[in-house]
Amino acid sequence: MLKTYQNIDDSIFDSSAYHINKKYLIIVGAWPYLTPGKRKLMWLSINLALFTVWIPQLIHIIVIIDRKKEVIYCLMTYLCASMGFNSSVNGLLNNGALKKLFDSLKENWKYLQSDDERTIFATYANYGKMFTVGLSISYYLVILSYIVSALMPSMLHYYFTGNWTVPERNIFEAELFVDPVEYYWPLFIHGIIIAFVAIWILLAYDCFFIMIVMYCSGMFSVLLHKIEQMDTVLYNYSYDQQLALKKIEEIIRTKSRGFLLHPVRNTAIDQYNRDKCMRIAGHKYCK
Repeated sequence: MLKTYQNIDDSIFDSSAYHINKKYLIIVGAWPYLTPGKRKLMWLSINLALFTVWIPQLIHIIVIIDRKKEVIYCLMTYLCASMGFNSSVNGLLNNGALKKLFDSLKENWKYLQSDDERTIFATYANYGKMFTVGLSISYYLVILSYIVSALMPSMLHYYFTGNWTVPERNIFEAELFVDPVEYYWPLFIHGIIIAFVAIWILLAYDCFFIMIVMYCSGMFSVLLHKIEQMDTVLYNYSYDQQLALKKIEEIIRTKSRGFLLHPVRNTAIDQYNRDKCMRIAGHKYCK
């Protein structure tokens, strides 16, 4: 059964529909409701960890620039780390905008006026959760496959011969200024940690995007539901064109508040929008 929310406060983000998004954003230091000190500390920690591979990889690519196959192998992980870092910087610079979006989502739960509207909103929130879970599983399967692929030649060699050999490649090929054979396993463990750091950053912002898309879809669906209810509501005003128009504007203004992050002023609904509203509601109410 879908859970609907009637008493909305900050705990909405601890609900089953949003808690995964919240956890990801907290991990990468992008959750806007953290204190500034905690947010900056977590952001610095996770990005410094990412830098321990990103910079050495860049140096390694420059060193082997003439060996195309090795460069291609390094580029896959380097580009993933770069995308993660770019997303993280973008999130830091636009943290205020993130907070406005979360505030808007929270406030719009309060604006819902009926159980039907809350059910519609909850439905889309749960769609977002399903997409988030699916995307997370896909990302984790990809990174686990990539981690295992570095060990696969040695595993097959051990299976057929009974002798274990040190793998030729590590998760990340980077210039860390240590013997890659002697320190293979410490570097391998370090690579696993950084791989998951990069995945967490990418998941945090990709899943946030999914959540916002589902939030907007839910708002449009609630607006559509409200318009479909106009026939019943406006029937009582059909005797007076001005009263019917006023009621339509009231409905549109209330629902537009969620899209624009602030109440719609009277001047925002000009004659063109009035005519459009009348076409949506049906001219029969203003005849």
